[in-house]
Amino acid sequence: MILFWKIAAKNILRNSRRSLATGSAITAGFVGLTLLGGYINSVHNSLKANTIYINHVGHLSVYRRDATEQFYIRPQKFQLTPDDLMKINQVLEPYRNQIELTSTYISGMGLISNGTKSIPFFATGVDPETERKLRSHPFVLYWARDWVKNEGNVNLKSEGAKYPDSVSITARMGELIGQDPPFNLLSDEKRSVQLAARSYAGELNAVNATLSVEHTTGVDLAEDTSLIAPLKLLQELFDTDGVQYLAIYMLPEFPVHDLLKRIQNDFETKKLNYQIFSFDDEAVSQIYVGTMSFLFTMAGFFIFLICGAVSLSIINAMTMGILERVKEIGTLRAIGYESSIVSKLFVREAVILTGFCLIAGVIVAESIAFVVNSLNIRFEPPAMAGDAQFSLTPTPQIYFVAAAAMLLLSAVTAFLAVRRKSKIKVIDLLTDTGA
Repeated sequence: MILFWKIAAKNILRNSRRSLATGSAITAGFVGLTLLGGYINSVHNSLKANTIYINHVGHLSVYRRDATEQFYIRPQKFQLTPDDLMKINQVLEPYRNQIELTSTYISGMGLISNGTKSIPFFATGVDPETERKLRSHPFVLYWARDWVKNEGNVNLKSEGAKYPDSVSITARMGELIGQDPPFNLLSDEKRSVQLAARSYAGELNAVNATLSVEHTTGVDLAEDTSLIAPLKLLQELFDTDGVQYLAIYMLPEFPVHDLLKRIQNDFETKKLNYQIFSFDDEAVSQIYVGTMSFLFTMAGFFIFLICGAVSLSIINAMTMGILERVKEIGTLRAIGYESSIVSKLFVREAVILTGFCLIAGVIVAESIAFVVNSLNIRFEPPAMAGDAQFSLTPTPQIYFVAAAAMLLLSAVTAFLAVRRKSKIKVIDLLTDTGA
């Protein structure tokens, strides 16, 4: 067994130029796969941070059944009342060791006015302390720093003591009503605004509010209307003591979908009329699901091209090598080695060559990723607000999967290339001219 590995290694060195050409293709393919995976990993984690923390979806979110479709039509019927929240929290109690925090939210539409201009808003009501924790969460600061304004460190919490009715709007909304950020540097008169909306009972209602800080949603379409306000202020505006949903933020070491199944099963067992969704469910995260579906489709296309190019290179090199070494194959067959053993010799050559290429590929991929990330290349993703850094963050898991794929591809391709030739009669192999 060891002897054949030594022979395979010597054969690679003996055909150094062909091995170098084939190895270059394998290395390039491996680097391409890992960097593609690194880009998708960066986008995925950025979208995940934006969806879960910045846009308040949570890892899991609990709604009254059918509320994702019916809430804005009949909010009073599909809201979660204080009694509902008590029942939900009782169900969550056994799983507190998996949960970092929970928070309730309410959202709705209306008009914001500064006395001279009025524009529509889509508001999200949050607990100010929870909002501060979410925007300073390590996962957000690492993966979604382009979507967290420095001013967000001030946040609604710090302004709440002086202005209990503090609200946050986007920079674009500030421009639409004639107020440029930073809003906390404006006079009290200019910061004063009014929010008007229809209450859950169907009556017109209005509250006073104070512009505090600027935020961004990360989504271009939402930048014209996004408003974040204290939960109690929006409850006063909509004249309710209920909420739209409860978001669950989990500790990173616990699986999201496992907890989802357990909680949903508890709801069904206790016959509670609630639904729970994960952050990657299209019902609550259409942008996340749509973007990731596009990326995976694009990745599948490029993976096909990369693997196809590598396969053709290996087949070409192996075919030429077999034609040159046909008498060597015949000699091995003549002294008693079966065709399967001969095929395995060529497979070993491909595996050894691929192993060296993977080591070189890791070094090349890490170098390229380091250089690209250091250059801080900015681009504007489609449908996203503002620009973002183009980053490549291949992980050990990505390297492992790409390496396994390359090893499997090399072994299978080499085996298929030599299998047919190794089954020819020994006398024909020995007399073959290689033509």
